[in-house]
Amino acid sequence: METEDLLNKKNIHFLYSGADLLVKCLNPEHDDSNPSMRIDKITGIFNCLSCGYAGNIFKLFNEDYNILDIKVQRIKDKIKKLTVPTLTIPLDAVPFAKDYRGISAETFKRFKAYTTSDKDYEGRIVFPIWDILDKIVLFHARYIHSDVSPKYINLPHGVKKPLFPAAPDEIYSGSIILVEGFFDMLNLWDKGLKNAVCAFSSTLTKKSGKSDADVVRKFSQYKLQGVNKIYIMFDGDKAGRDGAIKLQKALRENYIIEIIELDEDNDPGNLTINDVNNIKEYYYG
Repeated sequence: METEDLLNKKNIHFLYSGADLLVKCLNPEHDDSNPSMRIDKITGIFNCLSCGYAGNIFKLFNEDYNILDIKVQRIKDKIKKLTVPTLTIPLDAVPFAKDYRGISAETFKRFKAYTTSDKDYEGRIVFPIWDILDKIVLFHARYIHSDVSPKYINLPHGVKKPLFPAAPDEIYSGSIILVEGFFDMLNLWDKGLKNAVCAFSSTLTKKSGKSDADVVRKFSQYKLQGVNKIYIMFDGDKAGRDGAIKLQKALRENYIIEIIELDEDNDPGNLTINDVNNIKEYYYG
């Protein structure tokens, strides 16, 4: 059994943090409102950076583990680290500082949008995508002046797109609003819904090869931030409606799920300030 398996077995929510897993402290005498305990995901050794509580997760729960497997996995992880590139915003990046597609320059500034002379991103607005540890995991880019295919590109190739932002600026009443596209998220954020999160797809469940457990794990970073409700507001088409229903089934044992249905062929990226204000008033008072 691996450390992640044990934590899942005990229904302990965690975040990946380099070689560690980040959880709320397991010390029953420590009321840990923010995750402050690090667990080595290979050895299971843990330490709370706040109260000093330390030990081994396997011993804590009386679970067996194989020391040889641990040593082998350490070697594999070291090799893997040597091949993972560090992504940074290029030196020639020019901040994208103007209104575009009904979204204000201030919003593009907030998400550090830029343009660059790099041929891979020519004619595109580029957005760095960070994980929960503020590490750039990929770049998401959109054509500025046309809808030429592909409208969007994601580099490096093969990187799994995370939910973004990993840590929303605000979480209203313990909830986030999940949308399909990046510009859907930008538009809601721009109009005042700072808890909008981009899924980069309407297909997050088994159709894309993921089990329900994988999907729940993908959302665990929000659980640790106090999220207990997810509003799903996908596009108003068949793919969006089907994706929302399947995701609701996958997450309903871990979160309160409510689907916000949009009119046919409408999407969150087209909503006006009045539309967003109505949504905000209806769901958040």
